[in-house]
This record gives sequence, C-alpha cells and structure tokens, in this order.
Amino acid sequence: MLTEQGIRRYIKSDIDIIFLEESPSTNLEAKKIAGTTREGAVIFARRQFSGRGRIGRSFESPEGGIYMTMLVRPTDPVCLTMAAAVAVRRAMVDKLNLDPAIKWVNDIYWEGKKVCGILAEGALCKNELRYAAVGVGLNYQSPVFTGGLSAKAGSLYPDSQPPVSIDEIAAAMADQLYKALTNPSDPSIYREYREGSMLTGKRIVLMREGEPEATAIDVTPEGHLVVRFDDGRTEELYSGEVSVRAAEYPHTV
Repeated sequence: MLTEQGIRRYIKSDIDIIFLEESPSTNLEAKKIAGTTREGAVIFARRQFSGRGRIGRSFESPEGGIYMTMLVRPTDPVCLTMAAAVAVRRAMVDKLNLDPAIKWVNDIYWEGKKVCGILAEGALCKNELRYAAVGVGLNYQSPVFTGGLSAKAGSLYPDSQPPVSIDEIAAAMADQLYKALTNPSDPSIYREYREGSMLTGKRIVLMREGEPEATAIDVTPEGHLVVRFDDGRTEELYSGEVSVRAAEYPHTV
C-alpha cells in the first residue's frame, strides 16, 4: 500500500510532497495549488475516482497503483510528455530491471499491455505557459483488469511480489520526473525516447478515414510521429491529432 512515510524515506529530490488517501484526480488537485507551491511539487493519491487520460478518456485507479502529478514551470514545454515517458521508463529500468516500451506519445507498455499513462496539462497567461501539471498513473500492484480492459491494460505485479516496494518505485519516479521535467530539452531524453519507441518500423492504423495504414519510421525532437504511407508520402503526426493503433498489436490503443 502506498504511504507518505515510505515515499519520504526513499525520495532524494528537494521537492514538496502532498499525499492524499483519495482524490478525484491528482491533476485537478495540482491545478488548485499551482500558484502557491514550488516547482517540482508532487501530489500522490492512493486512489482516484475520476482519473482522466488524453482526449477525456477515463481510467480505473484502484489501490495498488501509483497516481501522481508534478507541477513544473517549463521554459521549453514542447517535449514535456516525451520527458515524462522517459522518466518513468528510467525508473522502471533502474528499480525493476524491466525494459518497457513507449507508445507514442504518452503510454508505457509492458508485455504487450498498457501499464502506464501520462497526461500533461497547462495554463496559459498572455500566450505564455504559467505552469504544467504532468500526471502519471502506473499500474504497479493493481488487480487484474476485467472485461474489455483486460485485453488492453495490464499491471506489473498483480499477484506476485515486486522487487521493490510501491513506495520506493513511486519515489524513484518522482526523482526521475523532477530531473527530466525541469530540463526537457536534454538531448538524452530524445535519444532514449527513440530507443524505447515500440512503433518505429511497425505498421500502424491511423484512426481517420481515407488512409487507414502507414509505417511509423521515426519520432522528431518535438515529439511528432513520422509515418510513411504506401504511396511513399511522409507526414508528421502531432500529439492529439489522431489515435494510433499498432496493426501488429491489435489490442493496443
């Protein structure tokens, strides 16, 4: 069970920690305090009852997962989601000895199923980003998903003992997020994102009419997915523009 005491024991960064037993959404909680707290402040919740993903999708947030949001004031906000994905992957490699895949643009996959989602939201003032709330939800020891979700969503350790406690991996994620989100233009982030991409070289299905399939060939430094259509045309896809389904992984959304 995620605990504030345990997180504080393991965390190394000098950041403010807010711990909630339950919350509708840690992103919503973060927005409430955005103007009164230091950069890097992180909110953890043991459970969420209105968790949200991209395009307004809801997701299950039972106890056993890690639900957190970090507040940052980036000077270069373009690659925040990319930086967050790399940060989570780094924590999983370092603490769990896993090699998860990144699905463009904001999901982490393990053994063919989504185990982590990322949602970055911001507030503008006179066309300048005042702050960004970067939310992360990791299914660590969450129960096995049922129904339609069972083919798409997974949990790292639903019925087995993990190599480190949930508090230790949560603290490691916060440390890595703080490092990456406060310097998202670090060249290593782009390099590691490309290395971890699960779509590069794969046939994908674009969720729009007229051009159902293409081949993903790269990701740009700005986080755009570069695809090549069968007629030789290439196009950069922007975050939020389309949903992408890996044709070779029909359960991937």
